[in-house]
Amino acid sequence: MLLTYFIIDIYDYHIAEKTMKTKKIINITRIIVSLLILINFLKNTSKIFYEIFLLLFLFIFAFLLFFIKSPTKTKQKIIN
Repeated sequence: MLLTYFIIDIYDYHIAEKTMKTKKIINITRIIVSLLILINFLKNTSKIFYEIFLLLFLFIFAFLLFFIKSPTKTKQKIIN
């Protein structure tokens, strides 16, 4: 069930890329919350899977933070 929710969130994120930017940010936060729920589930089951998934989550989070553009850069491109 949790995996299904995570897949739906990823699908919503790809749809949101074609629509508003605010919806994109909302869906990114939904994916992060889904990952946190999954991390909490893995923490209770297996220590090895928990550590591997935690490292993967931190990598994905750093990747998202690195590639999300700030609104000021977008405004500067429109003005120029």
